[in-house]
Amino acid sequence: ADWPFVLKLLIDEMEEHMFSEETIRSYFMAQQRLGGLVPEFAFVNLQTDQNSSEIALVMRKVEITDISTQISKAFKEGNIEQSKEYIKEMLQLLIRVIRRGVFPIDSKFSNFGLIDGRVSFLDPGFVEDFYEDRSLREMKSIISQNYNFLFLGLESEELGKFYLEEVDRQGL
Repeated sequence: ADWPFVLKLLIDEMEEHMFSEETIRSYFMAQQRLGGLVPEFAFVNLQTDQNSSEIALVMRKVEITDISTQISKAFKEGNIEQSKEYIKEMLQLLIRVIRRGVFPIDSKFSNFGLIDGRVSFLDPGFVEDFYEDRSLREMKSIISQNYNFLFLGLESEELGKFYLEEVDRQGL
């Protein structure tokens, strides 16, 4: 049978729990502050044995394609303008997330994607409160990762340059 929901189990290998405390806190923050910008989900407690339980996520089953895949596909098909549009949409969503007081520490392209035709922040498992000075310094590392994907991974100087110009234009 095809179920309309997915149970998401994330294993924290360091602690041997499905979620670390930091991941649970991040998902709670996303649930409270980022409605409409992240996939809808709910927490459930799973009884693992008689003495312990773990937390898991239940989310609606949807078709998801991450932005890095979409950018790459459009680029390989020669549709540079579509690749640029995905980059712009991802950065605009990132700004909306930050305006809600949340800093997504792991803001690489693959953590954003299309759900029902609109860009969403797919993996809010590593977010924190936004603090302008520190968060903006950390943003430079993320910008570098995304630039490397475009410039080195796709070997597109044009998309790499566009990304950096768009980051600057958006005020990141």
